[in-house]
Amino acid sequence: MLCHVTRPDSVVMEVEVDAKANGEDCLNKVCRKLGIIEADYFGLQMTGSKGENLWLNLRNRICQQMDNVSPCRLRLRVKFFVEPHLILQEQTRHIFFMHVKEDLHNGHLRMGSEQAEELSALLAQADFGDYNQNTAQYWYSELCGEEPSTAIINSIISRHKALEGLSQGSVEYQALQLVSSLEHYGVEWHWARDANGQRLAIGVGPEGIAICKEDFSLVNRISYPIIQIATQSGKSVYLTVTKDTNDSVVLLFKLISNRAASGLYRAITETHAFYRHVFMLAQKQVFSVYLTVENVAFKQDEHKVLSKWCDTVTNAVMMQYSRDFKGHLASLFLNENINLGKKYVFDIRRTAKEVYDHARRALYNSGVVDLVSRSGSGERSSPSRSPSRDDQQDEGLDCGSCQQSRALQERLQKLKEALLCMLCCEEEIDAAFCPCGHMVCCQTCANQLQLCPVCRSEVEHVQHVYLPTCTSLLNLTLTDNHQQRSNIPAPIHRDTASPHTCSTTEYEHKIYNT
Repeated sequence: MLCHVTRPDSVVMEVEVDAKANGEDCLNKVCRKLGIIEADYFGLQMTGSKGENLWLNLRNRICQQMDNVSPCRLRLRVKFFVEPHLILQEQTRHIFFMHVKEDLHNGHLRMGSEQAEELSALLAQADFGDYNQNTAQYWYSELCGEEPSTAIINSIISRHKALEGLSQGSVEYQALQLVSSLEHYGVEWHWARDANGQRLAIGVGPEGIAICKEDFSLVNRISYPIIQIATQSGKSVYLTVTKDTNDSVVLLFKLISNRAASGLYRAITETHAFYRHVFMLAQKQVFSVYLTVENVAFKQDEHKVLSKWCDTVTNAVMMQYSRDFKGHLASLFLNENINLGKKYVFDIRRTAKEVYDHARRALYNSGVVDLVSRSGSGERSSPSRSPSRDDQQDEGLDCGSCQQSRALQERLQKLKEALLCMLCCEEEIDAAFCPCGHMVCCQTCANQLQLCPVCRSEVEHVQHVYLPTCTSLLNLTLTDNHQQRSNIPAPIHRDTASPHTCSTTEYEHKIYNT
């Protein structure tokens, strides 16, 4: 089976899978081609017969979900948005960035004037590189919904000039940091009508459900703990919500199709399960879920009370499924646990915490030292980027004919990179988490974390530290020109830093003794 998968940057990837392949087989192939390990953040979207956007269920067969399977036309999208400092791979961050740009263009994310100025400069730096009056274009009108004045344009240009020399990866990280502070970051929108026929935008996000008008002005906000029952029947989704007076009210949302209604129900349940900072239930209550899929109705009762954070996806979510007619007959007469005709309702497998931990383990096992790689994909570099570390390393080689000295330089370079913050990869490590004592990031990034990324213990406070790294030792192999350019102090042992005439063995011995 041939699948055409469109990335957020409009590049179409061709993927071939087995005719009976599940959705996750296709997604895994796409992520492998892109070098992405953090595949749990992503999903594959398709367009329904009525133009609705639907998520492909990754645990079910592709051929059972597609109306036209020759070839399958899918879209790679970010399904679960997380904070930028939790993204470990630059490739993953780039897809997040491209998805956010599309949301900005569609008007799903709104911001103030000052934020729009800063983001316009960042987007221009990412798209066009350093400022050039002949090529620079800015997104201000798309971000704010109004045309910029001359003063605003001059302010954006000034901010753009201040970003000169920043690489594309750094700019994308800063842009995501800014966007992640916006109100509707990570919200998935569904279009529906209420009981009175008024058209609404239903936003399902990490903190709850936002009910908005067509212009995205907020009407009501529902947090997950006050949702008692979620029910989907045909084209309608019902939410039973507890009010402040402890009375219950039923909210009705009518969608364009059965599959669109099922998509809204899935989004509410899976988003609730993925983000661990929400409660499933606050008291001892039975959580009853009624679902109708292809005229097959079933009820799932969960008697488990969760009075703490949800660190894993419960079996009540993972194991919900329906059967087709053949599957029902087989389960009645053959074996109740037979897989024939089984279709899973949800495809979520890990929570946000589990995805982060899984990715860290995978990168560690693959021998990746710099978790947030600055090189990433070599084809994605800013047109006017500053010299890379590899270029600086080549400039600093004093003895290119000596393979052992080259190996020493590579070791020193890796040591220098190992002392950089593993989150932003810009500043040196200068902070320790207390009480666990782990040191993996800079002071700025450490202040944004509540849990230690190494041992997952709570951070009571962050202690500023000074590592005895001896900066001169890390720059022994660099030339004087590079030292002047990077303002690094000259080595203490100047004789070993200068071009040498000794043998390789003596040179290696001298470096290690230093």
